[in-house]
Amino acid sequence: MGKTPDAVIDRHIQTFLGHHWDQALLDYADDAVLMLPNGPIEGKPAIKAFFLSLDAQHPAPRFTASKASVSGDIALEDWVMNPGQPGALKGRDVFIIRDGKIRFQTTIGLGPANP
Repeated sequence: MGKTPDAVIDRHIQTFLGHHWDQALLDYADDAVLMLPNGPIEGKPAIKAFFLSLDAQHPAPRFTASKASVSGDIALEDWVMNPGQPGALKGRDVFIIRDGKIRFQTTIGLGPANP
C-alpha cells in the first residue's frame, strides 16, 4: 500500500519548497492532472515542464506553504509565492491522492497576497 495522503502532502510541500522538482514528481501518478486557470497540464513530463517554467518566469521564486487540512484522499495546501514582494500571489491547492500518488491538483483562490 502507498503512503497516506497526509504523508504525501507533507513530502510534496517540502520538495516543492526546495525546488526539488524530480523528487516532487515522485509524488504524482504518471497520468496526474494539474488543473490551472488557463487549462489542464497532463502527465508527469508536462507537470515537470510547468515547474521548471516557474523558475524561468520568476527568478528564484520563494514560496511559503503549509498543509491546511486532509480528509480521506483530499488534501488542501495554502501557499504564497514571493511573500512580502510586489506582485506576490497566494492560493490554495486542492489535491486528490490515491494509492500514495497525487492524481489531481488544482489551484483555487489565486490572487494578490498583498492587496
